[in-house]
Amino acid sequence: MLALTPCEFSDVAPMAVVWRGIVVLGAALTLGAALCFHAAAEPAKPPAAPQKTEPGKAKFEDIPEIVFYVAKGDSNACGLGCDQWIAADGKIDTGAPERLRRMLAKLGKRRLPIFFHSPGGALGASLELGRLIRQQKLVTGVARTIPRSCDRDNFYDKACQALKRAGLELMSEFDTDVLMCSSGCVYALIGGTERLVPPWGRLGIHSHGSNPNADPLSPAALRLGNSWIDDFLREMGLDVTLRVEATATPFNSMRMLHRDEFARFGIDTRKFGEAAWRYQEKPHPRVVKTFFVRTENEQVFHRSASLVLTCGAGNDTTALGLAREVGRSEPTIEPSPLTIKGRGQKFDIVMKADQPTSPNLWWYFNEIRWRWSFSGTRFDLAGGLLPNGWYELLGSGRDAETFEIIPTFPDKSRRWPASVTLAMSGFSAAYTKLRKACD
Repeated sequence: MLALTPCEFSDVAPMAVVWRGIVVLGAALTLGAALCFHAAAEPAKPPAAPQKTEPGKAKFEDIPEIVFYVAKGDSNACGLGCDQWIAADGKIDTGAPERLRRMLAKLGKRRLPIFFHSPGGALGASLELGRLIRQQKLVTGVARTIPRSCDRDNFYDKACQALKRAGLELMSEFDTDVLMCSSGCVYALIGGTERLVPPWGRLGIHSHGSNPNADPLSPAALRLGNSWIDDFLREMGLDVTLRVEATATPFNSMRMLHRDEFARFGIDTRKFGEAAWRYQEKPHPRVVKTFFVRTENEQVFHRSASLVLTCGAGNDTTALGLAREVGRSEPTIEPSPLTIKGRGQKFDIVMKADQPTSPNLWWYFNEIRWRWSFSGTRFDLAGGLLPNGWYELLGSGRDAETFEIIPTFPDKSRRWPASVTLAMSGFSAAYTKLRKACD
């Protein structure tokens, strides 16, 4: 049986919620002691006027045991050509592998990708999930699934949990703004034949340890747990360096992995990734596109970015903002004109550093700073008004088209590629909602 001892987490900063739980392994596991796992979450969107507040308190046991269900979203919701996926939401308990096994049996030959939103849980069950997923040759990823009948601001209420466990296919939102995959979840994720961590995503790792209310695990028990993980990583084709790095982080803390480390450990080695355009009504109407790119100059590194469209100063204007991640040792730069090209047309946007003409854009930039203040992440932030007729120049936002952004860098650092081509998937519907809200 899975036993839980209540622990509290502190919402230290909006993008670094730390969940704490005590997971006691069943008799089938030979450690015979409790393992404590912590998972970091990227939390709900901040309020309209971002400011740091007194940390909130909640309990790990408020997160239900992990549930698996089939979700269906809009066209290309979970990737190009993907509108159905398996949602995996909650803490990983010892019964999780068997529940997933039963569900996969019902799906038969259907091989849907599985997306996790989990603080981790029982080590043995996490490794078993990873092996089952690899056996079934499933793609894995990180995203929060929100059934349309559920309240996104009350994600774990009883009615929503009952709906998720009803065995139905649920119309859902695929949310890549609020992400959580740490501790045991990382090992379950690694089981995928391909692992998809969205832009701005982080993964949390730490060592396994004992229940603080129980005697510490013996050195022999710790070595045994480490050997389980090492064997698993080798089976998955990964180096044990990931486990070594995790062991260096005490179980009562958390190390958040950056995308450069995803590539180094072999978790997600993509050179480019993007999310669909999506409309966000709160705290201010806007359309957001997130993506990441890999660049190679003196060294290889990955950077995430966000494009945002908001209402301009007037009802008939639209402002565009660009937030680009900057390395700790890299200087920020003054923005130069941003060229956008699509359907054989192109135009330049005059960008101003952190002084956009739209109040909503200013709020968005402040949200970004507030969200990432805990990690010391730095940004190039710039915005400007789109010229008249820009929508038509992009082919009226047809989802089948792409457009290209061409940034220039006066310092010739090549911290970004010479250009980035982005898909327009989801843009037309999202932009229609934005203009209605702006008008």
